[in-house]
Amino acid sequence: MLLKLPYDQFNKVLQQERAKTLDSKVQASFDDLERRLDKRRAQRLEEENMKFEQKQEAMKNRADILTQGSESPTDATSSKSNIDIEDVVPQIKYLKNGA
Repeated sequence: MLLKLPYDQFNKVLQQERAKTLDSKVQASFDDLERRLDKRRAQRLEEENMKFEQKQEAMKNRADILTQGSESPTDATSSKSNIDIEDVVPQIKYLKNGA
């Protein structure tokens, strides 16, 4: 069918076909890029969640150790028997800010 067309029309149709092919290649490349970016975003989010959970676990362990230390009768002259919030808040802020 293309061979019966005049040269200008033939050239125009050929250019349109090339553009369609190029568009599909470009679209496939962008789709692949989006897929890889989504995968990387998911990995980063998972890593951030793991780091957050590790920090939470570390804070919980520290709090448990502190409460165990304050509950055990070590010395009758001890001035602190409970944990003060002023002692814990700076540690939490430090860990929250990415220590």
